[in-house]
Amino acid sequence: MVSIIADDTTDCGHHEQMSIVVRYFDNEKHSPVEHFVSVQRLLTVDAQFIFDQLNDVLGILKIDWSSVMSVCFDGASTVSGCTAGVQMECKERNSEILYVHCYVHCLNLVLVDACTSSKQNRTVFDFFGVIQTLYAFMEGSPVQHAVMEKISQEVGSQLKTLKSLSNTR
Repeated sequence: MVSIIADDTTDCGHHEQMSIVVRYFDNEKHSPVEHFVSVQRLLTVDAQFIFDQLNDVLGILKIDWSSVMSVCFDGASTVSGCTAGVQMECKERNSEILYVHCYVHCLNLVLVDACTSSKQNRTVFDFFGVIQTLYAFMEGSPVQHAVMEKISQEVGSQLKTLKSLSNTR
């Protein structure tokens, strides 16, 4: 029996990609084990395409849907949706599959709310505002981006681009 954990993000080349992890219980180690198994490029982020990519990876690993006891995604309706999401597609293959909302994403939502809901937390909120302003300045112009790359290279940094802040960063 296995659990599947999947999440997607945009890489530095602005391509959407999905990481897939398989989790199972190792009887010899007497503990759960997680194995990162794949990164799949997503050409579109609709539920059917995401499910097809997940299904292809399980096929390559020779994991039958009857062996999958749970799937873990974030709360985006595309994956978590029980009527039109990836979760629904999984349950069509195995009605016993449990959907687990990713606890890290839940914690992130709590932290975002904690940082933005109180005037006492204004310092943290302002800090992230400055970071977002820096991103907008550096990535808003090819000339400014080139200066950032030059400085990055001079100091020996691997930094090639900045990422915009979002509720999950």
